[in-house]
Amino acid sequence: MIDHRTVTLAAALADPADRPSAADALAAHLGATALIILVVDTAVDAFVPAPGFRQTLPGGEAWREFLTQARVNGVHRGIVGYPAADQPADAVALTAPGVAIIFIGGSCEASSLEAIEAVLPLLSGILRSEQAAMAAAGELRVAQHDARRAEVLAQALDTARAEVEGALQKLERQARSLDEARARAEEATQAKDEFLAMLGHELRNPLSPIVTALQLMRLKGQQSREIDIIERQVTNVKSLVDDLLDVSRITRGKVSLRKERVELAEIAARAIEIASPVLERKRQMLALDLAPTGLLVDADPSRLSQVLANLLTNAAKYSDKESRIDFGAARQGERVCIWVRDQGVGLEPAMLDRVFDLFVQQRQLPDRSEGGLGLGLAIVRNLVLLHGGSVKAQSAGKGLGSEFIIDLPAAARGPATAETSSISDQLAAPNGGERVLIVDDNEDALFILSEALDSLGYTVRTAADGPEALQVAQAFRPQIALLDIGLPVMDGYELARRLRESSDGPGLRLIAVTGYGQKSDKERARAGGFDAHLVKPVGLEQLEAVLRPGSGP
Repeated sequence: MIDHRTVTLAAALADPADRPSAADALAAHLGATALIILVVDTAVDAFVPAPGFRQTLPGGEAWREFLTQARVNGVHRGIVGYPAADQPADAVALTAPGVAIIFIGGSCEASSLEAIEAVLPLLSGILRSEQAAMAAAGELRVAQHDARRAEVLAQALDTARAEVEGALQKLERQARSLDEARARAEEATQAKDEFLAMLGHELRNPLSPIVTALQLMRLKGQQSREIDIIERQVTNVKSLVDDLLDVSRITRGKVSLRKERVELAEIAARAIEIASPVLERKRQMLALDLAPTGLLVDADPSRLSQVLANLLTNAAKYSDKESRIDFGAARQGERVCIWVRDQGVGLEPAMLDRVFDLFVQQRQLPDRSEGGLGLGLAIVRNLVLLHGGSVKAQSAGKGLGSEFIIDLPAAARGPATAETSSISDQLAAPNGGERVLIVDDNEDALFILSEALDSLGYTVRTAADGPEALQVAQAFRPQIALLDIGLPVMDGYELARRLRESSDGPGLRLIAVTGYGQKSDKERARAGGFDAHLVKPVGLEQLEAVLRPGSGP
């Protein structure tokens, strides 16, 4: 017989407002110490306390085992920890789909459980609806919060987008301005070079009859201080005109060298002869440290003697009368080092590099001014570069003298070989002109790396993907290949393999240039046949060190 009191109390559990008191009353009615109702949370697929009940359970292994059994519909009896995990208590669970009613501390007669089963489907539906409503409300709050955040983010993005668009427009304007300025600068440079060339030629026209007239006066035996002054000043003007013509030809790439194998001492003798008028006029002592033989160079004797004469004349002009100038040379391995050292006005640190630029002179006091156009050292640098060498200036500071050091490749002993080279030839291949293939799908990276290697003297071809690279390589026959790994169509590893297969031999050097820099990436690059692995961004010094012959991965 169904206990109507039990049914009434069980039905009261459906009212959320009276649920706690109804649970206590039902537990007391059935002789239990507590009543707990659990519902299944579908999000985690586990029992959780129903709305209106304490949202935590004591926990423990006994509870886990008991609730596992309770997932099966029906009546389940066991022992759990309550009110604490270490306090065992009898438990009876009556379960239906999605809900479990658990009595703690009582045996609960079968007839009482039958009475509760009568209202259990209704109670289960109500509790599960409440659980779903609570979950939906929580999700709604989260969604509302996310929506507010999304709105704020959207506003921030709109602001940022407007700022970026403004910055891009500004950059575009600046880029256009730079392009226009570059074009104007190129036009101005071309106009300057053309003007210098024209000026030099036009100045030589009146100089020619003046020089001839002076020679005639000498032949007629005419001697005077005035004639000496005119001759000396005409010589100075002729030197300036020669410099103008030289710098014009150099900047336009019109200078050609006629090289031959020659002893440096012979060239030095010519330079001393050219500079001797200034040295003698200022009664300066020239200290030589240069062997008469054993310093062979492949050089244009006329141009290299011009270089050394410019340095000697420069040292004499900017040094006191009766001062000492040191002029020497020595072989250092496969190079020949030449130096000109004076005790003159010296150079400020900021001028050590700039002194080789066109039209640059260090500011002098009026009583120390020696004139000139600031072309001599610019000519020196360019002619030394044409010979495959370098030049640098050293000074301890203003008033402490200067030293100019030239470094040239030494010639091997053997028969002289004539050679002609132009400025474009020399500047195009200071590193031996190795053929380099660059493969990268980033257009800007491809362009800037190509420009950098081209300026360093390499012969460069580019490709944006593997198939194009294979096609270029077939005709170009590169000696070095710089490959991006993350390429479209085929990756860098596949491209490296195909380049190896299509090359004529083991001479092709493969270098991975990639954004992947983990140890595993480097190991994979080695296993894939790469000789070196460089991580972007790559510094030019680092790249040049790897590209030089004999450098390791």
